[in-house]
Amino acid sequence: MIKIGNHLIDNNQPVFIIAEISCNHQGDFYQAQELVKAAAQAGADAIKLQTYTADTMTLDSSQPWFQAVGNWKGKTLYELYKEAATPWSWFPQLTALANEYGLESFSTPFDETAVNFLEKFNPSCYKISSYEFTFIPLLKKVAKTGRPIIASTGFDSLEEVTYSVKILRNYGVKDLILLFCLTSYDLISSSSTANLATMLDLKKRFNVEVGLSENSGGIDIAYAAANLGASVIEKHLVLEHDPSILDNAFSLDKLEFKSMVDSIRSAKKMSPEERLRLNAEIKNGSLFGQVIYGPKNDIEKQFSGFRRVLIASKDIKTGELLTTDNISGLRTTNAPGFPSRFLESFLNKTAKCNINRGDPVTFSLIN
Repeated sequence: MIKIGNHLIDNNQPVFIIAEISCNHQGDFYQAQELVKAAAQAGADAIKLQTYTADTMTLDSSQPWFQAVGNWKGKTLYELYKEAATPWSWFPQLTALANEYGLESFSTPFDETAVNFLEKFNPSCYKISSYEFTFIPLLKKVAKTGRPIIASTGFDSLEEVTYSVKILRNYGVKDLILLFCLTSYDLISSSSTANLATMLDLKKRFNVEVGLSENSGGIDIAYAAANLGASVIEKHLVLEHDPSILDNAFSLDKLEFKSMVDSIRSAKKMSPEERLRLNAEIKNGSLFGQVIYGPKNDIEKQFSGFRRVLIASKDIKTGELLTTDNISGLRTTNAPGFPSRFLESFLNKTAKCNINRGDPVTFSLIN
């Protein structure tokens, strides 16, 4: 059993439901406050913020692999994250407001500087984004805090999940929850390739509590996951649907969120016989699917390219030593670079040739 704040997390407890605020505040502090209140009124147990800046996520560059795609096409990644970021100055008041409404409040840090900042608030846990679950420097940093970790597995292969779990365990994580994560940002694609069987495989394979982080509209997948044994459900929340909100397409409005919470809570009150029957129906239905790690459809394959790769964050001259000052694991759109998990293998090597700022770093460029 895992304790997050005042909540006990395991399959015999009420499902721990997280309202993901992300960028749905649209840079408006009043709207952020209203989202906290809406989460409480909808029956959520926690709100989750995101902690990053555009400069810690990506590079201000016009090169092809720094252009956004999908719902965010037409922006550079830097423009996207600059617009979407939650100002760090809001955190004290939003945390206090969440506490006032009886909600747990924690965040997803996207790099080590964010962890340093969040530690000031004594968070009850940390959430790791599916895009950052292979960003090893971040995993080591959060692990060393000794706090419970909720991590989304997203696009990760079984090998990658196994490696990241090993890192977290080796660096001190005792309380770990793995979320099966659907990242099509599209209800139809997510529904047709939900493969909730994978969530149960995570539980069996890694001996952890499991749940679902579900980035699409609708409540059916979350409801099914809860009835299959998810201990945690995370969904994005908006006050009302509005196409101008960056994450609108895959969020629930406050009424939909309440409907999801109510349906999950009601199912927990079923008799054992009713729950067994419902469980069997779900396992025989289209959402259960099969055990699949990694991208589950063409849309997820495209978005998996947002995961961090090694990029020259400054111009590097021939013979110059590679350090964390001139190479970084950064988000791109399918840049042909090495995954960020290999960062330590590149450090203290020397450049074989000039490497321009914004270029992917590969072994062919170093001695």
